[in-house]
Amino acid sequence: MNIDILLIVNTLLILGVALISPGPDFFIILKNSLRFGKRAGIYTGIGIATGCLISFTVVVVGVSLLYKYPIIKQLMNIICGGYLAYIGISCLRSKGGHHAIKEKVLVEVPSAIKLFFAGFFTNVFNPKLYSLTTGIMAYVENSHPSSATNIIIIIGQGGMALIWFTIVAQLFSTKQMQELYLSKESIINKILGCIFIAVAIKIVVN
Repeated sequence: MNIDILLIVNTLLILGVALISPGPDFFIILKNSLRFGKRAGIYTGIGIATGCLISFTVVVVGVSLLYKYPIIKQLMNIICGGYLAYIGISCLRSKGGHHAIKEKVLVEVPSAIKLFFAGFFTNVFNPKLYSLTTGIMAYVENSHPSSATNIIIIIGQGGMALIWFTIVAQLFSTKQMQELYLSKESIINKILGCIFIAVAIKIVVN
């Protein structure tokens, strides 16, 4: 069984960068943690992590099949690299701090199932997620990974999502921490932008 450890580590690092980038998943965790408390945020995070496993599996299988054809592979490299570059430039141009935070109010906490599916559907119905992960998998497929390598990447990505969003729910269940994070959003976006552009260049020139 051929397992490319270096490729797994590099890919999970790139996926980790994408994971911490503020987006729909991140902000629904913040909303539920702030409004309903830490436990609600964790249930939402479990839903998001489950969605990540499904959506990323779809992307991995799809990209693996498409990359069997050289012409499609070259076209996919250009498209995916271009999209990641666009995301990177958008991050560099973003000023951040546009997300309003509502005051915490006492309300009835939804059931764990409702919170789970709120996170799950936010993840699987996010079209940008598929575009972004397809771009990242273009980088992976250029190294011709084995099935075992892809499976480890899929499981690792789901595990990282669960750990990250559990941490988010723990830390950002208070308004003070949420505002502190969002105040640094502009700096975070610039760092993420540079990383995405670097990956995009590597995909296109490969």
